[in-house]
Amino acid sequence: MSAEIRWEDPPSEAAAPGRRGKFEAVAAALRAKPGDWARIHEAKSRESAANWAGRVQNGKVPAFVVEDGTFEVRSLDGVVWGKFVEDYGDDDED
Repeated sequence: MSAEIRWEDPPSEAAAPGRRGKFEAVAAALRAKPGDWARIHEAKSRESAANWAGRVQNGKVPAFVVEDGTFEVRSLDGVVWGKFVEDYGDDDED
């Protein structure tokens, strides 16, 4: 018995911009309404949602790594919610 395989190169990232574009669009939308929670992703499973949220929270998704604030994310039952929290700097500076 032989395995059925096809020898070919994978597509370039430019050929499949959807995922990166989705992350950038979601991050931009959250930044446009700081402090407001939004339902940002519906996964096929609880584990997938938790993984998606964890990657965002841990800085593994470049679109969600910014210098002027942070993104908070939570997952529950396969759904991910997120919000952008602005960083107003250190209030103790003189």
